[in-house]
Parts: sequence; structure tokens; C-alpha cells
Amino acid sequence: RNASPSRSRMEAARARIRPCIQSALRRNPQLAEVRMHLTISDDNELESLAVEPTDDNLVVLRENVGRNGLANVTIAAVAAGRQREDRSFYVRGDISAVNSFYQESVYAAVTEVVPVTVAPLDDLVDGDADLVKIDVEGAELAVLKGAVRTLRDFHPVVLFECASNAAPFYGHNLADIVAWLCGLGFATVTVNGQQVHWKNYLTNMNEDG
Repeated sequence: RNASPSRSRMEAARARIRPCIQSALRRNPQLAEVRMHLTISDDNELESLAVEPTDDNLVVLRENVGRNGLANVTIAAVAAGRQREDRSFYVRGDISAVNSFYQESVYAAVTEVVPVTVAPLDDLVDGDADLVKIDVEGAELAVLKGAVRTLRDFHPVVLFECASNAAPFYGHNLADIVAWLCGLGFATVTVNGQQVHWKNYLTNMNEDG
């Protein structure tokens, strides 16, 4: 997010982000994630918003931000979703991962159920947006629908993982996400650069990418 919104600044940020997506993501998605975070955070005139609902992950996130002196990173201790509400969140492991709003979609035994506040990204983003990265274990479409204003007004780069085994619990699949994004005027590509449109959606593509 740009602290001082302007079209030229947005285009400059996108010019720096897109090559990172195109090059690193083809080789290693995790590497691309790290590089994009560094690209944004190294420019103190750009701001980043990190959304995380679980206490253990918040501790790690805040420590990382503090140790690296990232004053331009704001942390929101909520879950992103379609609307503002309070929900039960199913957590697994001592250090939680692949947590979910649906117990059945968690990959391992649930170790805790915690109450979390859900908020739309449109309520959290103050200003323009250049990049939206989503990794929410099946809740992708709900997060996107909570960011309609941001997506429509600023057309940021959207990088998301579709968890094909978890998405059905939320009532959608990758084809639904692609169709919805296309309806907002977005072009969608897979991690290997292949363009995807809902009308010619390839059922044999890797939905976990």
C-alpha cells in the first residue's frame, strides 16, 4: 500500500512486483513470497498490511517485523473474510498451521478452538493497494469478496493459493474464483504463467498452485 496514493507510484510499485512474480514464482513459490515481501518492505514509502488471527502466529509475525525494523508493516489481529463477524477458528498443532473455520478441512487433529474476529479487507485497507497475497486454506473467495472495493478501484496484483481439498467446505472451487475475478476484469494465470479463464478452465491443472 502506498502511503501517498498516486498513479505513478502505483505503477512503479507494480513494475517492481511483477518481475518478481514472473521470475521467482516459476522456480519456487516460497522464494517468490520472500522476495516480494522484501521488495515491499525495503521501500519505507510503501506500506504493508499483514492479517493474522491466531495468537501464536502473531507472536512470530511481530517478532520478525520488530527484528527487521519494518516500521512500514502494520499487523491486523483478525481473520480476513467477506463480512465483519465473530467466528470459531479451528487450530492445529503447538505452532498452528493450516487452520480453518471448518473442522473437517484441517489436515490434522484439532488442538484448540478459538474465537476470532473476521473483517473485510476493504475495512482494513486505508488507501490504494498494489499487491494482495492470500493464503487462507479454502477461504479464498470469501476474502476476495470482502475486498471488492479495493480490487475494483485499484486493480492490484492478486497472488493466491487455492487449497483444492479445503475450498469445497466454503462452497467454491478454483473455477469459481477464476470466474469471479474475471468478472471484475482480472486476467488470471497459474504459477507457470499459463493464462486461465473460466470458459476454458482446465480441470487437470494443479489447483494447489
